[in-house]
Amino acid sequence: MQNILPSLRHRAPSWRAFSLIEAAIVLGIIGLVIGGIWAATTAINSSRKTSNAVSGINSIIFGLGQLYKGQALPTPFTDLTPTLLATGVIPQDWASGNSSYSPFGGPFEVVKLSNSNMIYIGLYRVPARDCAKLIFNLTGPTNSEGYGKYGLAYTVINGTYSNTTYPLVQTLNGPAAYMKALGDDCNAGGATVNLMVHYVFPYAGA
Repeated sequence: MQNILPSLRHRAPSWRAFSLIEAAIVLGIIGLVIGGIWAATTAINSSRKTSNAVSGINSIIFGLGQLYKGQALPTPFTDLTPTLLATGVIPQDWASGNSSYSPFGGPFEVVKLSNSNMIYIGLYRVPARDCAKLIFNLTGPTNSEGYGKYGLAYTVINGTYSNTTYPLVQTLNGPAAYMKALGDDCNAGGATVNLMVHYVFPYAGA
């Protein structure tokens, strides 16, 4: 017994503290996990907003066509937003009093142009990362939706006409090249984009 007790008293503990290197590795792993979750959440929110915007715009275009079907649109450069808000054409979750905001949080408007049957939809402060996806989904990868069904004509990005939205350019280059070209246009002006999407109504103004 006398030989055993001293050895028990002086036995080293079985645990030890993390070294600085080990602690740094653990913190790095935690950071990567948090970063991955943040990136995934951002991508999901971005996709949801883009999908909401495309669906809402297509609904507005259809509703506008029904509202003015068989009659001329109002005089040039008329802001149609108040009328579309009052008639419920603009989605309720886009409305804030007498104003309208897109799913991206920036102002939204629908304006009659000088052409007898042409309007533009303005989406302001759209994140540049969402701009290309928005235009791509509005026009459709084979332009069967945007150009054929809803009469989308062309797009102005930050005040500059974007020739990448021509159906011919889209068809010749293919979806991947078209998406890249849109990305180049959208990312040329900073973190946010002012987008004006122009539509033609074949049955309006007749």
